[in-house]
Amino acid sequence: MTDIVRSSRRVKCDEAKPICGRCARARLDCRGFRQAASPGTSVGVMEGYGRLRISGFQWYKQGIVMEAEPPEWEYMQAIHVYYSIIKPTLVSDVHVVTDPPFNTHRMMRPVFIIRIICSQISNASKSRCRMIEIGQDPAFAGLWASYYRYLDESLRIVNRCIGEEGRESYESSLSNIAHMVYVDLYTKASLWQAHIRGFFAYIELRGGIAVAIKQPSLGMDFINAILCGMIWLNTTTPAAQRLRGVDSYDDDQLRTVIDFDSSVTMPCPPEYTILIHHITRLREVFAHVGADSTVQDGAQQFLASKLKMAFMFDLEGWVKAKYEGSIATSMATALANIHEIAIRLYAILTLPKYMVMKWSRSMPNPLVADQDLHEQSVYERLRIGHRCEILTRVRRIRHTLTAKQDVTWPLIVAGVAAGDASEKDREFIMDALLETWMATGSSVSFILARDKVRAFWKSGRTGWEECFDEPTPSIPSWYFQAWPVFLQELSLDAASLHGFAQRIRKGSIASMETHIRHINISLAGFDDWASPRLLPRYSTANAAFVKDWTAQLNKDLSILARVFSKLTNLRAVFFTALPERIDARCGSPRSGYLSGAATVGLIRAEHLTSLDIDAVGSTLSSKSDLLDYHPCHMFRRVSRQLRRLRIRIACICPDILRVLCASAEGLVLEDVVVNLSICSTSGHSTSYKFPMCCVDMPWGFDQLQLEMEAQATQLARALKNPRIVRVLSHGYPGPRPQSFDAVTGRRMVLAAPTPWDADGEELLG
Repeated sequence: MTDIVRSSRRVKCDEAKPICGRCARARLDCRGFRQAASPGTSVGVMEGYGRLRISGFQWYKQGIVMEAEPPEWEYMQAIHVYYSIIKPTLVSDVHVVTDPPFNTHRMMRPVFIIRIICSQISNASKSRCRMIEIGQDPAFAGLWASYYRYLDESLRIVNRCIGEEGRESYESSLSNIAHMVYVDLYTKASLWQAHIRGFFAYIELRGGIAVAIKQPSLGMDFINAILCGMIWLNTTTPAAQRLRGVDSYDDDQLRTVIDFDSSVTMPCPPEYTILIHHITRLREVFAHVGADSTVQDGAQQFLASKLKMAFMFDLEGWVKAKYEGSIATSMATALANIHEIAIRLYAILTLPKYMVMKWSRSMPNPLVADQDLHEQSVYERLRIGHRCEILTRVRRIRHTLTAKQDVTWPLIVAGVAAGDASEKDREFIMDALLETWMATGSSVSFILARDKVRAFWKSGRTGWEECFDEPTPSIPSWYFQAWPVFLQELSLDAASLHGFAQRIRKGSIASMETHIRHINISLAGFDDWASPRLLPRYSTANAAFVKDWTAQLNKDLSILARVFSKLTNLRAVFFTALPERIDARCGSPRSGYLSGAATVGLIRAEHLTSLDIDAVGSTLSSKSDLLDYHPCHMFRRVSRQLRRLRIRIACICPDILRVLCASAEGLVLEDVVVNLSICSTSGHSTSYKFPMCCVDMPWGFDQLQLEMEAQATQLARALKNPRIVRVLSHGYPGPRPQSFDAVTGRRMVLAAPTPWDADGEELLG
């Protein structure tokens, strides 16, 4: 279908039938399907518009030439929506937002477009206070068509990743499947079960959860989110349709995964989440076997032991260790207590009454309602007492609770028990669930669960299975999970680094700490050339201004390095420091603008698996630095999980590899490249430009290169599983790059420009 061109505006057809979705939204008369192009014709003519499409251009009879649509037009439109609608909302909520890596291979474009589509549908649904489903509104037919088109493309990408081997394909597969789960739960909620089944089936294909736990740097954050989400999702899924992907995991494995990044789980200890998992499994057992005496006795003992372990848990100690310094411990304690009561009520509503009555006698705080209920059974008094306690505690903290989604699951449980509650209590539950769904970034699970509970009340039924007769998502812990990918890659220059450092000092990056996976720092020395403080000619005032700017830059780097320990999912740091611009207003060029003391913290990050240091524009040292902060010595402090290391520094010596050799036994390094070529880093460089040697040596660059290659050979022998160990340089008088591979002993000539780890034509002799 070709596009429709009008005298006043141009509308791209989205191929929805019988009415183009874009025309419907714009309230235009759609004429796109009234005149079809002749079959077999390569040039289409639209009657009444006089337009021909030839070789990417649109020719008009009047002779005016208009350029055709640019490639990936919908991707560009999605980026526009992100900048105009999504990002301003995120900034208001999380304060600091780094843009997605739009132009890198890490960006899965179809998923990004689906996220934008879901955001548009979700916002439109909230404006109508009802969920817009497929086929209900012709104005959204085009959006749903695009949703499925890009979903199909996303599935093809995922299947391609699954078919590949290697660590990167494994993590990419987990990431892509997890994002598809997030997307489906954000708006549509119909395919999340299939995606989760595939997620855990893929983990089993790659060796199972035991293998995944041994390499937590590879996708464990996604395993954590999907596993925790699945446990909560199963609570509102019929017993016969429960997801069983983690039934083979023991409690220690579950606890390890949940503890990996508890920020994406509910605000309660891992023991409580594990207990919910076991209660849900027992619910399925009794739904199938009924009242078999052997099963009853075994289940009774099993449940009693699990309840005892969970409710004897040191809740105050857990709250203090997990939340002290980040949120108010009193609020965290209140939330955890609410969830403890909600878990008890969940067991009361889902397990057989005789089992509930047995363990209620040993319950430390039974919460039996006794006001005006003496005629009711003990079971009913338990149910009503727990429901009333949940609602009382939620009312107490709801207006001071920032993340209101944290009490959604307890409200859903209380809602199932509220069939005989007062109208005031019912209205409170409905209003609270609606308010949570209307919040920015909330998933469709809130409104779906609300609709289920309301219909359940009208039916007059009382059973949990009768309320949730079909899979209904209820994962309040995944608030904002549709957008954390935007926080995964943080790109900073000097100006944005200063702003981010200010946020760190104010303590306002807590919501980002668990999402950041890549940090890209790109510096080029002093760059505040537009400052009014800079005089038109050289002066001591200019020199002082540049000095102050440099001191602030190094201070900001030090502040950033101090929070690296909190960035538990940080895996890669890319640090680039290019040569400064030469300007007469600031005097002669400096040999360096970064200090080793400021940058050493970037290397010490404990969770890093990839580190790129390209500080060709600075020596990374100053007179005030201690020897320990010298770049060639500070690499002894690299992360034990580091697998990839790239180094290029303006001042370097063989000690940079010697310290790695000394600690090679405890490292898992596989990929090391040292680049000694700096001739292409600035426009005025020549082929004779090499790094300086950072120690007093009686020989020049040739000897430095030989010593560096000798140390690289020793490192390749010392590492357990070396894949790439190379030293790059270039010949002269021509600047053609050369590479020495210490693993194979080959010396190669490379094409320019080329990646540092590229292969080239081998030099013989």
